Amino acid sequence: MSNWYSILIPIAAVVLGFFLGILRQKLFEKKVSLSHKLDAPAVFSAIPPEVSFQNLKITNRGKLPAKNLRINLKDELIKQYDVIYKPITEEQYKEENRGGVITLKFDTLLPEEELIISFKSSDPIPQDFLINIKSDEMLSKNEADQKGKSPDIIHLIVITIVIAGAALSFGAFFSKLITPTQKMLPKPLKEPTLSLSIMKDKSIYGKGEKAEITYQIMNLKKDILRDIWGELKIPGFDLNYGQKNMEKKWLESEGQIAHRITLNIPKDVPSGKHKIILEVHASSLEERFTEKAEAFFEVQ
Repeated sequence: MSNWYSILIPIAAVVLGFFLGILRQKLFEKKVSLSHKLDAPAVFSAIPPEVSFQNLKITNRGKLPAKNLRINLKDELIKQYDVIYKPITEEQYKEENRGGVITLKFDTLLPEEELIISFKSSDPIPQDFLINIKSDEMLSKNEADQKGKSPDIIHLIVITIVIAGAALSFGAFFSKLITPTQKMLPKPLKEPTLSLSIMKDKSIYGKGEKAEITYQIMNLKKDILRDIWGELKIPGFDLNYGQKNMEKKWLESEGQIAHRITLNIPKDVPSGKHKIILEVHASSLEERFTEKAEAFFEVQ
C-alpha cells in the first residue's frame, strides 16, 4: 500500500499544479498590457550641427487591442529643445496641444505590436519630457520600473507545486532507468547582442524627393564589441559605398553609434512600399555576431 501512495501523491501534485496554473491564467491574464521603454539618447557631433536621437518604444503584450492610445509630452520642453518627433508607423494619428501638453493619438495598438516614436533634438532632452502613455484600458508601465520585481505569490506557489510534483514523479518512475550521465540540462537562453533601429524623416515620399534615413546600433553586451560593420540595402535603389557601409573599430558596453544617409528618390522608381534592410556584424573575444532589422517607406 505504501508503494501506491508514493506514486499517487506525486501524480496528484502534478495534476493539482496543472489546474491551479489554468485557474491563475484565467484570473490574472491581462486583456490589455501596455509597457514602454525610453532608449538612452545617442548624440552625434561628427556631422554638424550636433544631433541627438532617442527612441520611445511602446508595446501591447495583452490579448486584446489597446484602444485610443495617447502619448502625452511636455510642450515646454519640446519647444525648448527644438524637438522633431516622428512615429515610425504607417498608421494615421492625430496631434493635440492643450494646457502645455502635446498629445499624440492613435486609434489602436494591436496585441504584440510595437510602436516606435523617434525624437530628434539639438541636445539630449530631460527624461521627464514624457508625461505618460495611456489607453482607454490602462496606464502604460515603464519597463525600467519593472526590473527586479518578484512574481506574485500565486505564481510562485503554482511553479513550486508543479516542479516538486514533476520531480517526485519522474524520480519514482525513472530513477532506476536513467543514469546521471544521461540527464540533460536545458541550454541557457542566448542574450541579444545588438539593438538595431531604423528611422526616417517621413513615411511617404514623392518621386524626386530626398529621404533622410538614420540607423542606430547599441551594444547590449557587457563586453566591448570590435570590428562593427553595418550594411544597408534598399532593393531597387543604387547606394554608393558611403551610403551602404558603416564601419567602426570598437563599441563599448551600452554604447551607441548611428549612420545617416540622404537617399535621392528617382523619378522613375516604382510607386508603392519599399523595404530597408540593415545587417550588422560585430565580434567579441569569443565569437562573431550578426543582427538584422527591417523597415519600410512608401513612394507615391
